[in-house]
Amino acid sequence: MPTPCLISGNSTTTSGKTTASQPTDDALAPHPDTLDIIRNRRTKRGQLNHAVPEVLQLQRRIRRYNADTDLPHGDIVALALDTWLRAKGYPPGPGLDRVGNAMTGQHDQLRSTRSSGSSLR
Repeated sequence: MPTPCLISGNSTTTSGKTTASQPTDDALAPHPDTLDIIRNRRTKRGQLNHAVPEVLQLQRRIRRYNADTDLPHGDIVALALDTWLRAKGYPPGPGLDRVGNAMTGQHDQLRSTRSSGSSLR
């Protein structure tokens, strides 16, 4: 069965051959803005550390997916979480450009809000 390569929009087969993927109404398809952010290697990145149940074998599965697709571990996690959160109604907030950088004004607002102890909710 082909393994989708989410960044390039292609699928790879077990023989290593690449085939064009067909457009789909798949709810798990990554958002185009997310793909743009992932493709941009200059996007600022942050560490995401959370304890998850070992029985789900997420680390092993991420390593296997990485081996099959060459997609970096962080990109796999970012695509999976962003897709799931968007599907649940939690898209990224306003104030980010298409490559994930804070837009002028919004960054200053966030900084002043954090330093004053109030929240944006």
